[in-house]
Amino acid sequence: MIPTSCPVVFLEQVRCMSEERTMVIQPSRFQWHILKNWLHFYFMLGAIPIGLIITYVNVFIGPATLEEIPEGYIPKEWEYHQHPIKRFFQRYIFPSPQQEYEKYLHHMYTEYQLMKVRKLEKQVEQAMAANKDYRSSNYFREIYGSKYLYQYRDLNTLRPYELKRENQD
Repeated sequence: MIPTSCPVVFLEQVRCMSEERTMVIQPSRFQWHILKNWLHFYFMLGAIPIGLIITYVNVFIGPATLEEIPEGYIPKEWEYHQHPIKRFFQRYIFPSPQQEYEKYLHHMYTEYQLMKVRKLEKQVEQAMAANKDYRSSNYFREIYGSKYLYQYRDLNTLRPYELKRENQD
């Protein structure tokens, strides 16, 4: 029995055969969801520990304060930074200014040595052209000039060859 005080609602079945699609066809979003999951995972894998370390350093260690330097003590380059994280990076990750300077000096030294080798090769070419000489079968060009540096200490090593050539004529 249906009570008369309640409105009667009749449900009617609606059929849409080929007029409308009930399922919308769209590209799969599976790869997008997987990518988001991996990004969130690796971001949180790095962000949470780094955030905890930064918070710990700022709360428990804090910035450095200026104090008198003991007599005879030479401060290291990382001791000039105030924040502990900057000191850590300067000490263990970044090269020191002295190290950078020594690398620069080494670079300048090798460039100077290569310049001397190129100058020597140019003198050899000029001597070969002046004496109408040719390259022997064991002559070859090396990419690095370090072998020449030990063989020819002085740039005037061509002089005895020129004198020997003049005496033969």
